[in-house]
Amino acid sequence: MNETPSAGSAIDLAPFGRIIYFEGEEPRKRRFVDAAVENGAYLPSEPDSTGRRHLVLQWAEPRDIRSVAITYHGPVPEGTEVQYWQRKWPFSDRDLRRGAGRGWIGRDDHYRGRWITAISNVTAQGNRVVYDFAHLDLTEIWDPAAMEEAEDFNAEFRCALQFRLLFAEGANPRVARIEAFAGGEWQAGEADIFGVGDACVRAWNGYITEVVRRDDALHVKYLHMPPPKFDLAHRHTVITVEDSDHPFSFRAADVINDSLYIEDFGILVRPVTDTRAPEQIVDALVASGTKSLYDRVFDEPEQTCDRAMAETPRLRPAFQHAPRGRYVPLGCEGSRQRFGLRYNANVFVSKTESKPMGRDLVNLLWSGVEMNYRFATGDFPDFREREGAVSQSWSEDGAPVITSVWNDREIEFTQTAFAAYLREDMGELLGKRGDEDIVLLVQFEMRNTSRDALTAHLWLQSTPPECVQYDSGLLVAHGRLVKTELMQSDELAARVDRPDVPHTFNWIVRDYERPLVRCRIDLGKGCGCASPLSTDREGPAGVPTAFHYRADLAAGERDVITFVIPYCTIPSPPPDQPVASQPRGGSARGVAGDNLMILASIDYNAKLREVREFWTRYLDCSAKIEIPDKMIERFYRKVPVHVAITATKDPGSGEYMLPAATFVYGACGNEACMQIRQLDYRGLHKQAERYLDGLLLVQGADGLDGNFQSKEGALAGASFYDGKSLGAPFAYNSDHGFILQMLAEHYFLTRDADWLRRVAHNIVAGCDFVIRERQATKVERDGERVPEYGLLPAGHLEDNDEWRYWFAVNAHACRGIEWCASALAEIDHPDAERLADEADAYRADILAAVERARIESPVVRLSDNTAVPHVPPRTDIRGREWGWIREVVYGALHLVDGGVLEPDDQTVTWILKYFEDAAFPSRDWGRPIDVEKRWFSQAGLTIQANLLNNGVAYVRRDQPKHAVRALFNDFAASIYDDVLVFAEHPVVQLGRGTGPYFKTPDECGFLNLLRA
Repeated sequence: MNETPSAGSAIDLAPFGRIIYFEGEEPRKRRFVDAAVENGAYLPSEPDSTGRRHLVLQWAEPRDIRSVAITYHGPVPEGTEVQYWQRKWPFSDRDLRRGAGRGWIGRDDHYRGRWITAISNVTAQGNRVVYDFAHLDLTEIWDPAAMEEAEDFNAEFRCALQFRLLFAEGANPRVARIEAFAGGEWQAGEADIFGVGDACVRAWNGYITEVVRRDDALHVKYLHMPPPKFDLAHRHTVITVEDSDHPFSFRAADVINDSLYIEDFGILVRPVTDTRAPEQIVDALVASGTKSLYDRVFDEPEQTCDRAMAETPRLRPAFQHAPRGRYVPLGCEGSRQRFGLRYNANVFVSKTESKPMGRDLVNLLWSGVEMNYRFATGDFPDFREREGAVSQSWSEDGAPVITSVWNDREIEFTQTAFAAYLREDMGELLGKRGDEDIVLLVQFEMRNTSRDALTAHLWLQSTPPECVQYDSGLLVAHGRLVKTELMQSDELAARVDRPDVPHTFNWIVRDYERPLVRCRIDLGKGCGCASPLSTDREGPAGVPTAFHYRADLAAGERDVITFVIPYCTIPSPPPDQPVASQPRGGSARGVAGDNLMILASIDYNAKLREVREFWTRYLDCSAKIEIPDKMIERFYRKVPVHVAITATKDPGSGEYMLPAATFVYGACGNEACMQIRQLDYRGLHKQAERYLDGLLLVQGADGLDGNFQSKEGALAGASFYDGKSLGAPFAYNSDHGFILQMLAEHYFLTRDADWLRRVAHNIVAGCDFVIRERQATKVERDGERVPEYGLLPAGHLEDNDEWRYWFAVNAHACRGIEWCASALAEIDHPDAERLADEADAYRADILAAVERARIESPVVRLSDNTAVPHVPPRTDIRGREWGWIREVVYGALHLVDGGVLEPDDQTVTWILKYFEDAAFPSRDWGRPIDVEKRWFSQAGLTIQANLLNNGVAYVRRDQPKHAVRALFNDFAASIYDDVLVFAEHPVVQLGRGTGPYFKTPDECGFLNLLRA
């Protein structure tokens, strides 16, 4: 129904799409059915519930459309609307997302969204009606923030995967033609392709107008789109050469002026404007002697940890999540209660970041989300909200005991902080319920470093601000401070700090029903009292909001003061009833009295011994390493403690959730498996088993986020309370395959046949989920398989939530079935052989999809002037995906982890060359660096480096220089070398970490490489 256009004519992209019926009211019920054709015209759909019919123009990838034209076969109906499918577009401007923040820019999918009628100028000529879109604005998409940040600001096009013609109620027209104009005109191009046979040549977003053999070259003429201003895959024309030996694709824009040399294929694509012989062109391209970054690694001395640390900017604790900075979680094994110790020795408790469930917040009695315990020293008080003020370290024995040291006006302050149980002793690993109350013990030693007598000052102030009283060793809050009668002049005064602008507000105290105990304080030789403390002109100056301790110290003298801070608030006893006489038992007052007595009885030194003994005993049961790089060795020892504190026990079921971080992040199956694998590698098999049991507890409770039609057997990282699923907070489709792999791997590492028999039904159900769901994509269209043939339904990859057919998801699911079949065969399970056959068939389907995607994606030019084939992260894309998460972290290298590609496969070499040279050191898919001077230590890794096993791939390829470089560069970029914890990722730039702590999956992912 379409003819080849001529150069200079308007670009109509409708011929590259499908005309369909869009069926289904819910995303999982969406069905895309080819529209019926009768006598050369498209028939609209059946009427919907409102009596309206439709036709939809759909592409696999979005298109930027400026106008739509409809040619009717018969009368022109009135009231037709042209609509587009929208969820995330207009996308954020890449340069507004600092550093790798652009990796989270959203993308649209075919299943979730809404239909929006485009504001258009409508003109008609005969039976052809044209809808020219007006510029995009708020009347169409009411999202002021998105419009303000849009890369396509004031767009006169609509970027969408599908456009709908919605006809008026009762209308049933016949449509002869739909045109979708992108703007601009078709341009003529031609190139000579050397090194291929008489291949079939196809164009995507373009037309092939002539293919002839000229001597040693295939001469191709084509029509292509103009090179785009913003380089996105869907804005290019791609030419595919189906050579029998080396099929490949290239972008028309890449050969307008320059040649492409695909060295591994011996193929040269020469623009027609270049009349040189192919040998001359190749010689000129390689004459510079420039090597790709991948190849340059072979020429360098092997990377060392010392060099990587020296040449990589150190992570700066104060610049993590301003204004909080880097912190260390302090808690007990499996506990739901945790404190955060900041880089400057201040403490916080967060209601939201502790991921509360059920009754977790019942006894957190303060206004607002967060309680901060801020320790200041000196007079005037200094809270050290700056870089370099405090030196912080983790205990050398591995116990989570943190020492912070600083000097303030010739007084040295040494703070030691750790968490312990309020009532119980530390007990045995995995032995607690998980809801036991904890306390933070904080001891300060103050030392006069001078030869003169000095007075040491120490302050404790909590926020939100409260009226406090200190009496009998307890710091008690009596009420909340509220600022009243705030007027504009106060805002002005705060903004410009003008003392001539009068205040018009007061601070008042809203009394609590009962005073609340914030902490117990054991004084040293000095004295303490409640005192007002205001550090700016807005703060309360007449209400005691802080505890102030002062001690006179002779030259060289020391003094010690200890704070015991309960996680849960303890109401104080009535004023007429001292703690000792409080009734014991089940009443609220009795429990409060008991807790106060216990709080008063806590012995700091006894708790410290107990905590050290518990954690060192635990660590001594773990495998140890001895390596020359002692910082890595010390880090290795501490990571199991991070995992044990991060794991969260559900008191109702007795099972564990293993979140993606101690604070903020909830359960996440793929990242839980990274931690479980590290525990198994260390021989901590019982702990690993308990964490796997938590993943199996919620199997099938939540379906995967995607176009899946069942949930029986589905595996995902879900949160649960009292044994009931609260949903999968991240909803990663990758979870399923990761968990299947880990179940099998746990058996391989333990050879615990009894355990395997116990969970065999879970394993089979998980495998059958994949086998069942992938049948839906076994579809042929126009006599050939669809690109996603045999893959799992479109779904949610990782942080990016659009539903697509991701190779990483399928690779891990396939490897999961393969390994599970192998494990089950060892216990003679009746399903083992069937599952092994299914894994083989699944792998063949994935390989076919990957090869098709590789052929259809244009080659990528490297810095050595050669080009390599590109393997995209999913089907249906002709080029590189947007952002580092999709393209790199969960890109094609996961095909190696999933056993779909062998490590030594040439395709893997292309993937690694592309990553090393064009992705890792780039602004759009990695981190921009000084490639000339800093490439060796600052490249070779992606943003969240420990989610990509490039180091493992290099080990399996027997490329030790590349593997060691990946290992040490990852460590240098990720480690806070004072307390030895990892940042999730230096997103903005090296030296600027982000992410919550402990980021245990990333820490374990790095250590897992040591056993690769």
